Amino acid sequence: MKTVVVTATTGERVQIPSIRLRPFVEPSGIKGKFCLTVNGENKIQSFERVTG
Repeated sequence: MKTVVVTATTGERVQIPSIRLRPFVEPSGIKGKFCLTVNGENKIQSFERVTG
């Protein structure tokens, strides 16, 4: 699987490369909230887990 569709808290759906999620994969899957930052060309600048 090369891409994954995720849902933002606003309800928008965003397609991102699955490689961005690999650091967050646990035996039970992927859980939590994440912050995605893109530049003016919609290129991913950062993707990180949000705590709290």
